[in-house]
Amino acid sequence: MRESFGFGRKPRRCPGEGGYVLPGVLALLALVFLLAGGCLSALALDGRAQRDFLDYQYAGVLADNAFARCAAALEENPDFTGFSGEAAAGSGGQCELRVLRQSAQERWLTLRLRWQNFESLYEGQAVFDEGGGVQLFYYLID
Repeated sequence: MRESFGFGRKPRRCPGEGGYVLPGVLALLALVFLLAGGCLSALALDGRAQRDFLDYQYAGVLADNAFARCAAALEENPDFTGFSGEAAAGSGGQCELRVLRQSAQERWLTLRLRWQNFESLYEGQAVFDEGGGVQLFYYLID
């Protein structure tokens, strides 16, 4: 008996007519995975840059704190020579501040600060005014 709807028959293939669906799907999957990997790596780099920027900002706050401690110490003792140790209580940052006497009214300040992945060097100047107060001028070197 003859089958009317073609069930049971094998499809006829022409020479040169190969399967194109599977390679197309595999190429599409490779493209999707490539785009997903690129997006994930961009997000990872963005997260690292954000952490580095936050470390930079926090190190700036620690530097301000160290220079404020220096100003207070210079007001108490004009012969203050600096300190070394933890930048702020419980911060985990390390700093070293050196004070060099230039004249009776001026001091040269050098602060080396380390906070996680960020290391910086600040230099500045302390000037005593007539009332015994101290004005600080400092800037980031490296």
